Amino acid sequence: MSETEVNVGRGDVLEAEKVVYRHCIRTPLYYDHYLSGKVHADVYLKMEMFQPVHAFKIRGASNKMANIAGNSVVTASSGNHGLAVAYVARAMGKKAAIVLPENVNESKLKLIRALGAETVMSGLTTDERMVTAKRLGDTRGMTMIPPFDDPYIISGQGTTGLEIQTQAHCDYVISPVGGGGLISGIALSYDGIGGTEVIGAQSEKSKSMYESLRAGRPVTSPSETVADGISVTTPGSLNVAILARRIRRMLLVSDGEILSAVKEMWQNSRLLMEPASASTVAALLKYRAELIAGGNESIALIISGGNVSDKLLRSLTD
Repeated sequence: MSETEVNVGRGDVLEAEKVVYRHCIRTPLYYDHYLSGKVHADVYLKMEMFQPVHAFKIRGASNKMANIAGNSVVTASSGNHGLAVAYVARAMGKKAAIVLPENVNESKLKLIRALGAETVMSGLTTDERMVTAKRLGDTRGMTMIPPFDDPYIISGQGTTGLEIQTQAHCDYVISPVGGGGLISGIALSYDGIGGTEVIGAQSEKSKSMYESLRAGRPVTSPSETVADGISVTTPGSLNVAILARRIRRMLLVSDGEILSAVKEMWQNSRLLMEPASASTVAALLKYRAELIAGGNESIALIISGGNVSDKLLRSLTD
């Protein structure tokens, strides 16, 4: 991949910082005593679940929609991105249509509809949803808000990394990975900032980014993970290009390890995080031996969202 393929950088993340807070907040970085004690390192949680839509996706949606014209938007989403677009569209007085999978998390569907957005169910994969969303955009004249493969989306998500840099010095920042928008933005935010490695966490059942980075190009891979927030069949080509030069580790975890992490964090830290968020916790616990050498390490885990399905919630509280 040539350098010209990457048309977004740290400067764009800094520009995004000027507009994203119209709709989102600066989230806290909490020191987690339970995980810190368990792995014998300083573990911080970047609480994106505290955003107005309970997920980081509002950062990218805010930045993208601040830089477009038109009074109607459309997007494809597994849930959280659609929720973010619906929220920002309502705040800006725009109409929104959200294309969702047929097996969408019912809790996310209810929240999206409560914000007044139109919902369209289409297929089970990211690629299927994108085809439907593009068709709607073309026939209705609606502006597409991509879920992850877009410079404005990426730079908006990258403001997460800028905030961490003002909150604590971290040896590692571990981010969940689906299409790659969040980790790409965070990686860009750390350009020129020494001493921090940005690492990805991905489900073994949805590892298209892992396979793409190994292949050096976007690869389509089956995705049937319990972590719907990072369930992506084909990652963004821009994201693959960004990460190919900045990420050297993608940590794969099983769905069982993800669900175990959800339960463990609820029982011990009283945090209710959706499976996509818990992928970072699962990665830390699984790979602690290679990440933590002397016990002086400082690690930030991106807790990307808290929109837990009713079914999962019942399983935790029964």
